[in-house]
Amino acid sequence: MSDGKALKDTKLDKASQALSKLPKDATYDSWVDAFRSDRKQIVTFFSRMLYAFVYCRIITDEAGKPVDYIYLGLNDAYEKPVGVKRETILGKRATEVFPALEKDPTDWIGIVGKVALTGKATTIESFTPTANIWVHASIYSPQKGHFVEIFEDITERKHLEAKLEEYTKNLENLVEDRTKQLKDSERLAAIGQTAAMVGHDIRNPLQSILGELYL
Repeated sequence: MSDGKALKDTKLDKASQALSKLPKDATYDSWVDAFRSDRKQIVTFFSRMLYAFVYCRIITDEAGKPVDYIYLGLNDAYEKPVGVKRETILGKRATEVFPALEKDPTDWIGIVGKVALTGKATTIESFTPTANIWVHASIYSPQKGHFVEIFEDITERKHLEAKLEEYTKNLENLVEDRTKQLKDSERLAAIGQTAAMVGHDIRNPLQSILGELYL
């Protein structure tokens, strides 16, 4: 058997195992059974997914802390945003493919590791420095010590949100400046009106006094 076929069969087996662990439910039993009975359907399904899919096994240290993970399977949609080819990462450690993961401030290994070890699924939005993109990811564990991550690249949306936030901030500053200008104009107008009234009050008695002087 060739290496390529072996990798393909491994991916099929892993996907089949993940599907076999789905809970029974009458609403989707039929399509789950369809996948179980025809392994080619699994490949077609994952290869045609619009979202990126990756299946991995967590590696822990002696204390049980997640320190790395190994790539076991992924679909075509994973390759483009991450910038890697399936053949170059399957079976390898994540830190071997992306050394920056070890110093990742978001602690991505810790996040996926917690899901894999506790079985508690999570959904997050985060910047991934390894791929230099923003992702919206759903992560769950099909079996203890493993995790599946399905994500979409939301980098463009994040850039648009940043531009909108900047525009909103500039608009707020403009409104604040304009409001201040209007208040200053109103204040100056009030001062002018008060000065005119005072001047009128002063002129009236002066005119009376001057009139009496010339009598």
